[in-house]
Amino acid sequence: MINVYKLNFMLRHPQIIRWFLKDFADAKLRPVISVFYFLFSLVTYPFNKKASNEYIMFSHRLSNNNIPLINRIIYLRKSELIEHSLKESNKIPDQKSLELAIKRTLIIKAPKILENGNLEKGIMLIKFTDSFLVMFSKFDFNAISEKFHIVLEPSWAGYCLPQILVWASLRQPVIIQASGKQDFKFISGFSDNLYPIDIGSGNWVDDSHFKVLEYYNQKKYDAVYVANYNSIKRHHVLFKGIELLKPKIDLKVALICSSHGGQRDLVALLIKYYRADKNVSLFEDLSKVELNEILNQSKTNMLLSIKEGSNRSIFEGFFSGTPAILLNENVGVNREHVNSYTGMIVEERRLSDALENMYYNYNKFSPSIWAKQNISCEASTHKIVSLIRRIEDNEQWANKSEIALKVNNPEATLKFPLTDPEIELSQVLESYVRD
Repeated sequence: MINVYKLNFMLRHPQIIRWFLKDFADAKLRPVISVFYFLFSLVTYPFNKKASNEYIMFSHRLSNNNIPLINRIIYLRKSELIEHSLKESNKIPDQKSLELAIKRTLIIKAPKILENGNLEKGIMLIKFTDSFLVMFSKFDFNAISEKFHIVLEPSWAGYCLPQILVWASLRQPVIIQASGKQDFKFISGFSDNLYPIDIGSGNWVDDSHFKVLEYYNQKKYDAVYVANYNSIKRHHVLFKGIELLKPKIDLKVALICSSHGGQRDLVALLIKYYRADKNVSLFEDLSKVELNEILNQSKTNMLLSIKEGSNRSIFEGFFSGTPAILLNENVGVNREHVNSYTGMIVEERRLSDALENMYYNYNKFSPSIWAKQNISCEASTHKIVSLIRRIEDNEQWANKSEIALKVNNPEATLKFPLTDPEIELSQVLESYVRD
């Protein structure tokens, strides 16, 4: 039966139709579009290899590594794609991009000369995909990686990119955080010097900001969604869930948005389209303290996007004691982190059922205890150290060395600075500027 109100609303606001069409393409048509780009890459290969390689990398990212033939051709073209990525790294970065990339680079362990005269490498971490090629193009990482283990923290799911593949050209190992199983699998098979580790941005929550506040023992909101005004956040899925539950439960939801994203007015229209005006309380650009307070007052936290990086917000909710709802269709989040202690993974069509379940049963989860034990910055640092010990085949590596704890706020920062005065990042990088 046609809903006359909604039909009339869409006719008066056709931008809503465009929102739904874009979302349908993103959620349902990725495999079809990826095959199209794959076939186009094969057709263009004989006369334009550069374009062909760009098309096939794009097709791989669209397919989420779920089409074996595309993945097989990517691996066969490994040398070409590394060469393509190296050519991309020859572009001179502008000063603003370089300064930002350097700010997103941390030394979390200094190199150390041991008593036997051997060098114990340090650890250098670079955050955000956009920073990787900028740093690679400016500094000699073949030389840097002789003294530091390089750890990359990508900002988005889909790792078949020059920014990431260029690191396969190094002689030394490079560790790549890969919270999504598709990216982990891809990096595992691409190059012997690339080592994926199943952590991501959500593993570096600053628990000095996000924590359980015992005085909030009554919940003000039935759910919270931390997002922005970009359509990839798929706000309408939440509003539809509210609408479906109205005959049984009149949900109270906190929608927390950063002001960027550009579609604020359209999100407001979607709230009216689903008649959720009285259900949704909108907050913008909250401080960490304010965000933590609302998380503490909410029964559940959710992530409704189809694809993004290792989203931080649901994990911040864990530390605040708020269990999560993750869509089964999502690509990028480590699913093992959403478990019987921390929340639920549900198909999008069952979101309203999950919201109803959380409405009554949110207190049966214990996300903060699990998070402190498994995805704290201490636990994540230990995972990196354990991987380096396997790479070096040395279980004693760094057992007497200082290793700093890194957190995301959202930029990468050191929770506690290293005490060694001889490891200033700027001084290290100055020694390795490319000619």
